Amino acid sequence: MSTRYLESLFNPSSIVVIGASERADNLGGMVLRNLLGGGYPGRLLVVNQSGYDNVHGVHCVPRVSKMEFTPELAIICTPPDTVPKLVKKLGELGVRTAIVMTGGMSRTHSKTGQPLMYSVREAARETGLRVLGPNTIGLMVPARSLNATYAHIGAIPGRVAFIGQSGTIASSVLDWAFARGVGFSYFLT
Repeated sequence: MSTRYLESLFNPSSIVVIGASERADNLGGMVLRNLLGGGYPGRLLVVNQSGYDNVHGVHCVPRVSKMEFTPELAIICTPPDTVPKLVKKLGELGVRTAIVMTGGMSRTHSKTGQPLMYSVREAARETGLRVLGPNTIGLMVPARSLNATYAHIGAIPGRVAFIGQSGTIASSVLDWAFARGVGFSYFLT
């Protein structure tokens, strides 16, 4: 695995959350609230085709082609069948990294019959976009005030890093660390 664009993933100067709304159970909305609540210092934008002017106070546009700037990191929280095209378009627009939080990519199939996660991988390779996910809890970098997760609690800066595949285990580790005041430097699944 190369280190291409890892700085844009762990320390992005700008983020777009695709699919966020103000509904309490909306995945993108949870991520956006965590970014705002964690004090993320960079530029934020929301993409939602429902015609909102803003979501949780963050400017919203209807399509990625309408973004006023090219964010370093895109967080995708849209239905599985939308993700491959989004990944391709984001890469074509010059976005460097994406976190695909959408689940069900291995169970949902493309027109060719292959799971959509392979279509996402192909689109990312074609455009050079670096992707974390799909079906991830997200990424936390407390030292950078970055909580790009849907986790119900944040992490504090520290010297411990956790990298894992399971969102359930990641959430349990986070609960354990929070209860004991153990800080994380990086946290992702």
